[in-house]
Amino acid sequence: MKTSLLLLVSFLFFSTLSRAQFPYSLTTQTGQTYTPLSAGVSFNGGNLWEGFENYMVTMPFSFNYGSTTSNNFGFMFETIAASDTQNIISGFSLIYSGLIDRGALGSQSLSPIRYTTSGTAPNRIFKAEVFNAGLINEYFDYQTLNDSVDIQIWLYETSNAVEYHFGPSRITYPVDYFSANGYDIIGFYKNVNLNTDTLDNFYYLTGNPSSPTIDSAASNSSEPANGLTTYPANGTVYKFTPKTTGLNNVGIALKGIDVYPTLAANTLYIVNTAGSNISYDLLSITGAVVTSNITLANGKNTIDISMLAPGMYIIKAVGAHGQGLYKFVKE
Repeated sequence: MKTSLLLLVSFLFFSTLSRAQFPYSLTTQTGQTYTPLSAGVSFNGGNLWEGFENYMVTMPFSFNYGSTTSNNFGFMFETIAASDTQNIISGFSLIYSGLIDRGALGSQSLSPIRYTTSGTAPNRIFKAEVFNAGLINEYFDYQTLNDSVDIQIWLYETSNAVEYHFGPSRITYPVDYFSANGYDIIGFYKNVNLNTDTLDNFYYLTGNPSSPTIDSAASNSSEPANGLTTYPANGTVYKFTPKTTGLNNVGIALKGIDVYPTLAANTLYIVNTAGSNISYDLLSITGAVVTSNITLANGKNTIDISMLAPGMYIIKAVGAHGQGLYKFVKE
């Protein structure tokens, strides 16, 4: 049975990865209040689920999953929040174990899977939750469903930040549940091609869940050797914030301009909060002009860079009070 994308292609992940810079900065909070999404819309329509279903909904805003931009929210096997459920995906692993509806021993669903959107544009948050989910290996190995997890993932409009929220849990048999020597593995997949079984990178958290570090080391085994030493406690929140380019200004610093991500394959974002239109030039690293005098409207601007050759480029943003240079790398 398919129980997790990570389990399905773990050999691929950990035998072909190379070290690369994690495209997010990580902050960790503990002791936070976990609030179930009681009024959320159901993914599973109140039906029993078995841990291998894929769901897809359209979010009310576009979101950048690392280097893939989509307004899709794909929930794969109830454990992967991704930009799609087929072809090439980027996304976030919530747990390194198969989940199952705790009602599977009967006939009624006890584990709602749901979503909601809070806030107002351009600062909305799309939230999805697996609530009171059972561990599929407890079901197979012990024919019980006493253990459970509550997990939410939040996607932030405009900032493209991601938060994991962990609620109450009971984990009696971690070695049975988490096949990586009992370690839970959560993290970010970049550009997984489900048709060719290839990917760019997988980044995952390791160590103490209250102060984890990030790894992307290659391994010759089919399972990672490390991860989170225990399952995150109730009230743990991990926030992944996209890293933005450093600002190398020429003359007066140009306030109100943010360019991200620093490493992109198809799409670049330029956020203009200066209060007026600004123009920009796209330059090669040698200073050659690729495009010039393009208007940046106030707000979030989406720039298609899919046709650029791989390499380093510079955005030169020009306003009434000066200019700023922003570097990025086209994959």
